[in-house]
Amino acid sequence: MPCSLNTVNTFFIDCNFDVYNCTLMLQNPNGVIGVIDSAGNFVPKPTFYTLMRRTPDRFQNCLKCKLLPTCASGCAANAYFENGTLQSSLCEVSEERLVCYLKDYISLLWTYD
Repeated sequence: MPCSLNTVNTFFIDCNFDVYNCTLMLQNPNGVIGVIDSAGNFVPKPTFYTLMRRTPDRFQNCLKCKLLPTCASGCAANAYFENGTLQSSLCEVSEERLVCYLKDYISLLWTYD
């Protein structure tokens, strides 16, 4: 599942009516994806469209990675803090973590089956 920065249905609105789609980017001017105008409408900023175009197929390291489907190129906010741009990837999933996650997932399936 991609992070909230890459989804069109997750929003956070601050007291200035600036709209973000990730709590990590709150109060960061580069994280504002739009504003709520005086009529109550969402008015998107260019950042919104930039984020919606952020996909793993834009990053060479992701295209070669066998873990790609599980991470969707990593957390965009963490990639921003690490690389200085939202249009970058961040490898956060290791094969070890994936195996642990799958074991837990299967265990839960058997528990609630």
